[in-house]
Amino acid sequence: MIDKYKATLLALALAVHPAASAQEGRIWLPEVFRTNAAQSQEIPIGYASTASPQRTVVYSLGPLWYDNRWSPFVEAQFHVGLTKQCAGAVRLGYYIVRANSPQGTAGLYISRYAVVDLPATPTDRPSHHAISQLASHMAQPGELEIKNGHYNVVMFADSYDRSCVGATLQIKGKQTHEHAGELTVANQ
Repeated sequence: MIDKYKATLLALALAVHPAASAQEGRIWLPEVFRTNAAQSQEIPIGYASTASPQRTVVYSLGPLWYDNRWSPFVEAQFHVGLTKQCAGAVRLGYYIVRANSPQGTAGLYISRYAVVDLPATPTDRPSHHAISQLASHMAQPGELEIKNGHYNVVMFADSYDRSCVGATLQIKGKQTHEHAGELTVANQ
């Protein structure tokens, strides 16, 4: 009896769920998707008094198409390893955004803007840092379906120390034995 009940529920769920064609290249949630391919290998360090820092998309996942009637709750998280090679202190900002393109740095902000200070080091020896963030959001009222959504991890860096301005933070993972990190998005 239980097996028949499960089969009926599965058939009903499949009949109601909007099907996506593989030819259209759509990814439908509810599922968990991840990428560990860094879109950029470096984050430029600008001068801190500049009005707007140069924002860089580090990870992008999409295009995602999903139906919020199944679950209006989306969770996104990332972690990344960075290497700083200048001696001065660097301020690093980051956030997760749902944009309309893989290069988009603005859109629906999934996470709050966060800032960490990477401390000064006595020499130009590389220092390694790990950054991570977990965020979730509910669908907007009336937002039943998301089409062509890209979840992007955006980072930027600046410093008052002239030894760091013009340098870059390197994303770990250039070598085959290093793990760069990843972005994960789930509709649950």
